Amino acid sequence: MTIPDPAPVALALGLGLLAGGLYFAALWISVRRLTGDGGWRGFALATALRLLAVLGALGALAWAGAGAAELLAAGIGFVIARVAATRIARRPAGDG
Repeated sequence: MTIPDPAPVALALGLGLLAGGLYFAALWISVRRLTGDGGWRGFALATALRLLAVLGALGALAWAGAGAAELLAAGIGFVIARVAATRIARRPAGDG
């Protein structure tokens, strides 16, 4: 078993964080549009943005020839973004 180079793994982690951040920000927007007066166009746009963020990140990793370590790092980055988004969403309205 060989140890992977840390630079591509760190980049994949960052890409997972970025894709996860875009995904959950767009999810927040789409839920607000769905429950508010935003109409179906805003909901559809945010849904397309979520799909584009995830597929774009996976496509970039595949294009770069990512291996299992990079894909795992991107997945971990996405999960970290999910945990952060959940904590931000649970925060009371008056905080920060």
